[in-house]
Amino acid sequence: MKGFVTKTAIKADSNGQAPTTINLLKAGTWNTPWHGDFELTGEDLNEMAAHFDEGVGLVVEDSVKAPVNYGHMIADKAAGWIKRVYVSAVDGTAALLGDVEWTPAAEQAIKDGEWAYLSPEFNPRGCPWEDPEQEFTFVDNVLTGAALTNIPLFKKLQPITASRVPPTKAVKASRGSEVSDKSNQGERMNVEELRAKEVKDLTDEEKQFLVDNKAELTAEERTNLGLTDDADDEAAKAAAEAEAKAKADKEAADAAAAEEASKAQEATKIEASAIAGRVSELEKQLKASRDENEALRSKIDTKEVNEFLDARITAGQIKQDQRDNWASTLLASRGEARKALETQLEALPANEAIGKELGDTGRDAKVQASTELHQKVVEKITASREAGKVQTYYQAQKEILASDTALAARVKEEEEA
Repeated sequence: MKGFVTKTAIKADSNGQAPTTINLLKAGTWNTPWHGDFELTGEDLNEMAAHFDEGVGLVVEDSVKAPVNYGHMIADKAAGWIKRVYVSAVDGTAALLGDVEWTPAAEQAIKDGEWAYLSPEFNPRGCPWEDPEQEFTFVDNVLTGAALTNIPLFKKLQPITASRVPPTKAVKASRGSEVSDKSNQGERMNVEELRAKEVKDLTDEEKQFLVDNKAELTAEERTNLGLTDDADDEAAKAAAEAEAKAKADKEAADAAAAEEASKAQEATKIEASAIAGRVSELEKQLKASRDENEALRSKIDTKEVNEFLDARITAGQIKQDQRDNWASTLLASRGEARKALETQLEALPANEAIGKELGDTGRDAKVQASTELHQKVVEKITASREAGKVQTYYQAQKEILASDTALAARVKEEEEA
């Protein structure tokens, strides 16, 4: 959105030099025939200076600067550049000052008196500047530049004043017409109102306004006004192609990402399945090992009980027909309970006559073979444990029988008896 312009006297100083600091605006209230009433406060001026430092309404490259043109010919060459804007008191009133760097041609023209006034271009409260790159974004108190001019409104010049150019010419000036003196930007026309008119009823100024605001028109309206051209069509086509390409690229990237995610998920499932299989196999092996150990433990336990009872029968402490009952009792007992029973049996009085009823003179030797094997197994397991190794009863027994064939033969004979 274009803003207001005013006038400030400008001339060479007593040394014939063009001024480098210009009083652009001052705080106050104005009543104008075409712009209506508007007010500038010290706060407004400070906000305008802050917006200048932020580059609002300006083309910011290496540094922030606002253009000074000739007669509001905004599309023409520059007369200078406002490099710095700040607020200071002038005659006790808050004023907006600007440091200007003139072009050599403009500096000479000012010295020669060809230009008498500087007209700042700005948007006060109530007539905000509209960001051309961000639709519906408006900012109050924006300085967009200034112009050298010779058309003051008031006979007695003030530090800030308004233009006496009528609004129709002011609108044309704000839109870059080559035939306008561009002395004032005036009030903004309404696109909605101009839409309601027939093309043949539009004035040159209104057509120019629509040309400058064709982005707000529909494609059909631009066609009716003859505002389309090959360049616009090519630009629109290029933009559409670029948008389509960006969309296609995004879809391809999304598809590729989805495929990668699917592959990663599938790989995770396969790995999880493999791990589950290995865990299941290990669990089976562990169970088999436990079952084997339990069976071996049961076998050893039975053997130890049988050997103990054989010794009691040989000693005549119990009779042969009592053997099975005692075997069941001892095998059903564990730990201290079994040890207590064995102690009681061992404490029974010996009766050699009962022992001879066995009729087996070789049983003592057989019992001694099993006992000897058991003692060696226990010693081997103990030695392995002290060496920091773990060895099962079965492993130790197997190694002893393999290394001691005579003992293995005696044990086998005992088991087959």
